[in-house]
Amino acid sequence: MRTVLFINEHSRQAKILSDLVQYKLNESKRFEIVKVIKVSSLNGLEKSLDSLARLNNIECVLVGSGDGTIDAVLNKLKNRKYIVYGFLPLGTGNAFVRSTGMPVEAEEALAKFEKAKIRKVSLGEVNGHLFANIAAVGMPVSVSLNISNVTKRIFGQVAYVLSGVKNLITHKAILCTMVTEGKEYSFFTHHLLIANGRYHGHLPVSRHASVYKNQLVLVAFGVRRSRLHYMYAMLLFELGMHKKARHVKLIPFKSAQLYIKPMRPVEIDGEVVTHTPVEVKIVPNAIKLLAD
Repeated sequence: MRTVLFINEHSRQAKILSDLVQYKLNESKRFEIVKVIKVSSLNGLEKSLDSLARLNNIECVLVGSGDGTIDAVLNKLKNRKYIVYGFLPLGTGNAFVRSTGMPVEAEEALAKFEKAKIRKVSLGEVNGHLFANIAAVGMPVSVSLNISNVTKRIFGQVAYVLSGVKNLITHKAILCTMVTEGKEYSFFTHHLLIANGRYHGHLPVSRHASVYKNQLVLVAFGVRRSRLHYMYAMLLFELGMHKKARHVKLIPFKSAQLYIKPMRPVEIDGEVVTHTPVEVKIVPNAIKLLAD
């Protein structure tokens, strides 16, 4: 396949593994690398995406990055349905790669690509913006806005925990109203997720969440104003015991309108891209993907 390798070297592991990835792919019998695009800084991402979009006659795009760059690439090429994607886990969390069932170690993923099947997977969409794994409101956004890329590179997943503890001290609960398929739900929460993929970080969200199921799942942790209820719900999540807890709300759906008081920013796989209110929906079989 005529393939472009797109690497965000600003991602946690990408700069270290960039040369190894190129070396392995140059030996590949499946991929003909016709172009390598490297993003050396966050300021250069848009320019690199424009370079990618100008390329014609390509069959495959291999993206080495974290979840945020995956979304950026998918939105840039959203009208080119014939492209096959492969995602190399080079970021901090790599939740979407984990959700597809592929290895979260870069070298293992590269080896799998050689014989991987081409499968169709679904994506979520928030106000017209595609997302691969998770859209979020509340605490996750506060954490993302107050954590630096340097901290993520140094501490990895622990950086999110440290930032979360700091932000919870002043975080106020939000009132959420969800209208979906003739039903209306209203509740308070500190932490709201819309899951397409199965994982939030390294933890499974719900058995109903899967990139292969053509549905989304709303997850609200701590459905009261209390920070203590929220902390208890997150503890249950860490222990894998949240799925039937009364402090956690799980709602599978295909399309919905979401209203938040007060109005809040919405994060998509680590990047703030829009604000509430939002229209959220599943996009079935949205892309072709190299996967097990």
